[in-house]
Amino acid sequence: DSNIDDREQLLRLLDTIGFDICFSYNIWICDKRIENKHEKKESHTIYFTGITDYYLELVKYYTLVRIKQNKSNSTIIGEVRWISLFLRFLTENFGEIELINTDLNISNQFIKYLNYNYNSEASKCTIWISIKNFYENLKKWSEFPDCNPFEDIPYNPPKKYDYKIIPEEVAKKLDIIFMDERIPLNQRLIYWICRCYPSRISEVCEMKIDSIKPYNGKYVMMIPIRKEDGGYKESEIKPQYL
Repeated sequence: DSNIDDREQLLRLLDTIGFDICFSYNIWICDKRIENKHEKKESHTIYFTGITDYYLELVKYYTLVRIKQNKSNSTIIGEVRWISLFLRFLTENFGEIELINTDLNISNQFIKYLNYNYNSEASKCTIWISIKNFYENLKKWSEFPDCNPFEDIPYNPPKKYDYKIIPEEVAKKLDIIFMDERIPLNQRLIYWICRCYPSRISEVCEMKIDSIKPYNGKYVMMIPIRKEDGGYKESEIKPQYL
């Protein structure tokens, strides 16, 4: 059975994502997938506690599928949360129905549920896409239908803008504000580093007190950087010549 083979391969991932994770645990602390050494424990902890036993194993296997696909911790944690929401909706309205029997009638009822409980189009779209991905990635498994009832997205995805969110005239006003010496020096310094050398705020806050060093008659500022796709524990140091 290819499903059994898939499951066995996925279970081998457990040792690679955390120091103390068993498939039976309902809380997975993925401390081998830490994306930022300063992040809170919640940022790499996946909770399955809100999922009934009837669906629990499938959601855990789906989590391992997403880990195998190298999805970020935040993406996986969010998806598990919304899948849990959907499964509660399913149980409360249709009982513990087998997922292979979910159809367009159920997805249409879920639209009504989302429209009643959520105002934000972006939130409803995010939830829907999480369920869509759940079905799509496991559609070859015997527990899932061949046709994804969540294939068509009824909500408009959030717009992605190519231009800067903060208009230039607002940025200029911020520049004037952060020239004010009444603002604590450390806050002004963080602002100007971010403004002049685009970096994530968490990276700037990681800078050492002696980050500026003399070099070849000039000065160089050392900023820690991290790749967006994760998979690292220590930041790389990027020199910025002043």
